[in-house]
Amino acid sequence: MSNDFRTRGIEPLVFRHANGWLSWQAVVGDLVSRGHPDAHIRVEASGADGAVIWAAEVEWGPNQERVTEQPALGAALAMLWQEVSGHHWIYDGDMSKRGPALYGPSEWLDRDTLEALERMLTVAADVFGKDWAVLFTYHPVQQPDQRVNSRLIARSGDVAVAGRGATLLDAVRGLFRATAPFFASGT
Repeated sequence: MSNDFRTRGIEPLVFRHANGWLSWQAVVGDLVSRGHPDAHIRVEASGADGAVIWAAEVEWGPNQERVTEQPALGAALAMLWQEVSGHHWIYDGDMSKRGPALYGPSEWLDRDTLEALERMLTVAADVFGKDWAVLFTYHPVQQPDQRVNSRLIARSGDVAVAGRGATLLDAVRGLFRATAPFFASGT
Protein backbone atom coordinates (compact mmCIF):
# COMPACT_ATOMS: atom_id res chain seq x y z
CA MET A 1 0.00 0.00 0.00
CA SER A 2 1.27 3.41 -0.89
CA ASN A 3 1.73 6.17 1.62
CA ASP A 4 1.43 8.78 -1.10
CA PHE A 5 -1.22 11.20 0.15
CA ARG A 6 -0.63 13.99 -2.34
CA THR A 7 -3.69 15.53 -3.89
CA ARG A 8 -4.26 14.60 -7.49
CA GLY A 9 -6.68 16.28 -9.81
CA ILE A 10 -9.09 13.82 -11.34
CA GLU A 11 -11.37 14.89 -14.12
CA PRO A 12 -14.98 14.08 -13.26
CA LEU A 13 -16.71 11.45 -15.33
CA VAL A 14 -19.44 12.82 -17.54
CA PHE A 15 -22.21 10.51 -18.67
CA ARG A 16 -22.11 9.91 -22.42
CA HIS A 17 -25.29 8.80 -24.15
CA ALA A 18 -25.20 5.79 -26.45
CA ASN A 19 -25.69 7.98 -29.52
CA GLY A 20 -25.96 11.61 -30.56
CA TRP A 21 -29.73 11.59 -30.98
CA LEU A 22 -30.17 10.47 -27.35
CA SER A 23 -27.77 13.20 -26.29
CA TRP A 24 -29.89 15.78 -28.12
CA GLN A 25 -33.00 14.41 -26.44
CA ALA A 26 -31.28 14.92 -23.07
CA VAL A 27 -30.40 18.52 -23.99
CA VAL A 28 -34.01 19.25 -24.93
CA GLY A 29 -35.19 17.56 -21.72
CA ASP A 30 -32.81 19.76 -19.73
CA LEU A 31 -34.20 22.85 -21.45
CA VAL A 32 -37.75 21.78 -20.56
CA SER A 33 -36.75 21.19 -16.93
CA ARG A 34 -35.26 24.71 -16.83
CA GLY A 35 -38.58 26.34 -17.61
CA HIS A 36 -38.91 26.07 -21.37
CA PRO A 37 -41.85 23.66 -21.81
CA ASP A 38 -41.96 24.42 -25.54
CA ALA A 39 -38.41 23.18 -26.18
CA HIS A 40 -38.11 20.78 -29.12
CA ILE A 41 -35.70 19.57 -31.76
CA ARG A 42 -36.70 18.93 -35.37
CA VAL A 43 -34.79 17.18 -38.12
CA GLU A 44 -35.80 17.20 -41.76
CA ALA A 45 -34.67 15.07 -44.66
CA SER A 46 -35.58 16.10 -48.19
CA GLY A 47 -34.96 14.80 -51.66
CA ALA A 48 -32.28 16.23 -53.90
CA ASP A 49 -30.59 15.06 -57.09
CA GLY A 50 -29.74 11.50 -56.10
CA ALA A 51 -29.14 12.47 -52.48
CA VAL A 52 -30.82 13.34 -49.21
CA ILE A 53 -30.29 16.80 -47.74
CA TRP A 54 -30.66 17.30 -43.98
CA ALA A 55 -31.67 20.25 -41.84
CA ALA A 56 -32.00 20.46 -38.06
CA GLU A 57 -33.33 23.03 -35.64
CA VAL A 58 -33.78 23.38 -31.93
CA GLU A 59 -36.12 25.89 -30.34
CA TRP A 60 -36.78 26.88 -26.74
CA GLY A 61 -38.44 30.05 -25.48
CA PRO A 62 -37.33 32.95 -27.69
CA ASN A 63 -34.28 31.02 -28.90
CA GLN A 64 -33.95 29.16 -32.17
CA GLU A 65 -30.97 27.75 -34.02
CA ARG A 66 -31.18 26.07 -37.42
CA VAL A 67 -28.76 24.50 -39.86
CA THR A 68 -29.58 23.48 -43.42
CA GLU A 69 -28.05 21.83 -46.47
CA GLN A 70 -26.17 19.10 -44.59
CA PRO A 71 -25.20 15.81 -46.28
CA ALA A 72 -26.10 13.55 -43.33
CA LEU A 73 -28.19 13.53 -40.18
CA GLY A 74 -25.06 13.36 -38.03
CA ALA A 75 -23.55 16.35 -39.81
CA ALA A 76 -26.75 18.36 -39.27
CA LEU A 77 -26.94 17.48 -35.57
CA ALA A 78 -23.22 18.17 -34.99
CA MET A 79 -23.43 21.51 -36.80
CA LEU A 80 -26.57 22.39 -34.83
CA TRP A 81 -24.71 21.78 -31.55
CA GLN A 82 -21.89 24.05 -32.77
CA GLU A 83 -24.45 26.79 -33.41
CA VAL A 84 -26.19 26.29 -30.07
CA SER A 85 -23.03 26.07 -27.98
CA GLY A 86 -21.51 29.02 -29.85
CA HIS A 87 -24.48 31.33 -29.22
CA HIS A 88 -26.03 30.09 -25.96
CA TRP A 89 -24.85 29.07 -22.51
CA ILE A 90 -26.46 25.66 -21.99
CA TYR A 91 -24.11 23.92 -19.52
CA ASP A 92 -21.49 25.21 -17.08
CA GLY A 93 -17.89 24.04 -16.97
CA ASP A 94 -17.39 20.29 -17.28
CA MET A 95 -21.12 19.85 -17.77
CA SER A 96 -20.63 21.29 -21.26
CA LYS A 97 -19.32 17.85 -22.20
CA ARG A 98 -22.88 16.57 -21.84
CA GLY A 99 -23.79 18.10 -25.16
CA PRO A 100 -23.81 16.13 -28.41
CA ALA A 101 -20.41 17.28 -29.61
CA LEU A 102 -18.10 14.29 -29.77
CA TYR A 103 -20.04 11.67 -31.71
CA GLY A 104 -18.51 10.15 -34.82
CA PRO A 105 -20.34 9.86 -38.15
CA SER A 106 -21.73 6.42 -37.28
CA GLU A 107 -22.69 7.29 -33.68
CA TRP A 108 -25.78 9.43 -34.19
CA LEU A 109 -28.42 6.67 -34.21
CA ASP A 110 -28.65 3.09 -33.05
CA ARG A 111 -28.47 0.45 -35.78
CA ASP A 112 -32.19 -0.43 -35.83
CA THR A 113 -33.30 3.20 -36.07
CA LEU A 114 -30.72 3.95 -38.75
CA GLU A 115 -31.79 0.97 -40.86
CA ALA A 116 -35.50 1.83 -40.57
CA LEU A 117 -34.85 5.48 -41.38
CA GLU A 118 -32.69 4.63 -44.39
CA ARG A 119 -35.40 2.28 -45.72
CA MET A 120 -38.02 5.00 -45.26
CA LEU A 121 -35.95 7.61 -47.09
CA THR A 122 -35.00 5.23 -49.90
CA VAL A 123 -38.63 4.34 -50.56
CA ALA A 124 -39.69 8.00 -50.37
CA ALA A 125 -37.04 8.90 -52.96
CA ASP A 126 -38.03 5.96 -55.20
CA VAL A 127 -41.73 6.86 -55.10
CA PHE A 128 -41.65 10.67 -55.01
CA GLY A 129 -38.36 11.54 -56.72
CA LYS A 130 -37.12 14.87 -55.34
CA ASP A 131 -40.54 16.15 -54.26
CA TRP A 132 -40.68 14.97 -50.66
CA ALA A 133 -39.62 15.85 -47.14
CA VAL A 134 -39.70 13.83 -43.93
CA LEU A 135 -39.73 15.65 -40.59
CA PHE A 136 -39.22 14.32 -37.08
CA THR A 137 -39.86 16.48 -34.02
CA TYR A 138 -38.90 15.47 -30.49
CA HIS A 139 -40.71 17.22 -27.65
CA PRO A 140 -40.51 15.63 -24.17
CA VAL A 141 -44.17 15.52 -23.17
CA GLN A 142 -45.88 13.48 -20.46
CA GLN A 143 -47.39 10.92 -22.85
CA PRO A 144 -44.46 8.84 -24.15
CA ASP A 145 -46.16 7.78 -27.39
CA GLN A 146 -46.43 11.43 -28.43
CA ARG A 147 -42.80 12.47 -27.87
CA VAL A 148 -41.60 12.00 -31.44
CA ASN A 149 -43.90 13.22 -34.19
CA SER A 150 -43.19 12.42 -37.82
CA ARG A 151 -44.52 13.73 -41.12
CA LEU A 152 -44.00 12.98 -44.76
CA ILE A 153 -44.94 15.74 -47.17
CA ALA A 154 -44.74 15.04 -50.90
CA ARG A 155 -46.13 16.03 -54.27
CA SER A 156 -46.09 19.73 -53.39
CA GLY A 157 -48.19 19.07 -50.31
CA ASP A 158 -50.79 16.83 -51.97
CA VAL A 159 -49.46 13.94 -49.88
CA ALA A 160 -49.21 14.67 -46.16
CA VAL A 161 -49.02 11.78 -43.72
CA ALA A 162 -48.23 11.78 -40.00
CA GLY A 163 -47.04 9.29 -37.44
CA ARG A 164 -45.65 9.35 -33.93
CA GLY A 165 -44.06 7.26 -31.25
CA ALA A 166 -42.17 7.19 -27.99
CA THR A 167 -38.83 6.89 -29.79
CA LEU A 168 -37.48 7.92 -33.15
CA LEU A 169 -37.63 4.27 -34.21
CA ASP A 170 -41.31 4.07 -33.22
CA ALA A 171 -42.04 7.29 -35.13
CA VAL A 172 -40.23 6.02 -38.25
CA ARG A 173 -42.16 2.75 -38.12
CA GLY A 174 -45.45 4.58 -37.52
CA LEU A 175 -44.84 6.88 -40.46
CA PHE A 176 -43.83 3.95 -42.64
CA ARG A 177 -47.11 2.18 -41.82
CA ALA A 178 -49.12 5.34 -42.49
CA THR A 179 -47.40 5.96 -45.83
CA ALA A 180 -47.56 2.34 -47.01
CA PRO A 181 -50.68 2.94 -49.16
CA PHE A 182 -48.94 5.82 -50.96
CA PHE A 183 -45.77 3.81 -51.39
CA ALA A 184 -47.67 0.77 -52.69
CA SER A 185 -49.65 2.78 -55.23
CA GLY A 186 -46.77 5.04 -56.19
CA THR A 187 -48.98 8.09 -55.72
